[in-house]
Amino acid sequence: RQLYINRDSVSQEEELDLFISDRREHVNTLLHPAMAEGKIILSDRYYLSTAAYQGAAGHNPEAIMQIHEEFAPHPDLAIIIELPPAEAVLRLKNFREEELNAFEQEDSVNRVSQIFKGINRDYIKRVDGVKNINEVHASIMVEINRLCR
Repeated sequence: RQLYINRDSVSQEEELDLFISDRREHVNTLLHPAMAEGKIILSDRYYLSTAAYQGAAGHNPEAIMQIHEEFAPHPDLAIIIELPPAEAVLRLKNFREEELNAFEQEDSVNRVSQIFKGINRDYIKRVDGVKNINEVHASIMVEINRLCR
């Protein structure tokens, strides 16, 4: 969390290593035990986000994916809600009513969006986030119901 406040305190390589170490700990202490108990796990970001955001910072997104796929469970379903970067930034500004951080500027959001579009795995389903909230919800539920059959 301190890293988020002062990102200049480490190199980009050290930052990526910290993200991967944090994910490894999360997998070992939370995900594996929950899976062993047969629990359903919902996550609001996973290693796809690390690949996209760290990829936007200059790392190879596919290499990040491969590192994680060596130790992290593959999701049964990952939903990526797609939205034009300008619309995403506008929604952030209107929703939060505070100054946007460096990752939330339109050029950065655009780089992240392009990387997400380039990540292809069988478990990824894409949902049109331009639609209204009820339509987005319905699209997500279609994918969840498909998985649960």
